[in-house]
Amino acid sequence: MLGAYIGITLMSVLPGHFDFWGSIVLAGLAVGLIGVIIEICALRPVYRAPELFQLVATFGVILVIQDLTLMIWGSEDRLGPRAPDLKSIVHILGEPVPQYDLALIAITPFLLVGLWCLITKTRVGILVRTATQDREMVGPLGVNQFWLFTGVFFLGPALAGLGGAIQLPKGSADLLMNFNIIAEVFVVVVIGGMGSIPGAFIAAVLISVLNIFGVAYVPQSTLVLMWSWRSC
Repeated sequence: MLGAYIGITLMSVLPGHFDFWGSIVLAGLAVGLIGVIIEICALRPVYRAPELFQLVATFGVILVIQDLTLMIWGSEDRLGPRAPDLKSIVHILGEPVPQYDLALIAITPFLLVGLWCLITKTRVGILVRTATQDREMVGPLGVNQFWLFTGVFFLGPALAGLGGAIQLPKGSADLLMNFNIIAEVFVVVVIGGMGSIPGAFIAAVLISVLNIFGVAYVPQSTLVLMWSWRSC
């Protein structure tokens, strides 16, 4: 949600072709920095608290951010501009497909491979995976685990902000974007498996296809289909 609102704001002030793609990247970085502030101020003090306290803290953060967004941008939906040079459609098997949709399909695998390589092939990724399994072991290795977790909280919100900004040509920015996607995110994580980036990617594709099928043929049962797939 923040990525979408920040992206729209940047697109209105940045010049030339840089206004669209540059705004998307900057929106992701801005949300990443906001994630760092939230991690330091709200989450770091409750790391050792029971998970229920952490859940309450994160939900409280959601409400605060939503109210701040309402105060800054107002309650009306904001429509983003169309992507430059990607405004037409392409016919595939007789069906019209927007060029921008094809661009998103092409961009997504690069993000997947980059994130997978970062987590599985780099020292930082190894330390992150180690810290999530045994934080006490990382400390004696000379690694500042607090800043390691802060780095993760930069990357996660940055990707979320990038996702919010990059979907602007397909929809508007509104105050319920974060709540509307919670169910899908939960199902994707459960189906893909905790800690599995390829699994989450495959699950997201399957859930998206299932949602499209539901909208096209049984629109009243879209949510039921998604949870039925989780049960299967």
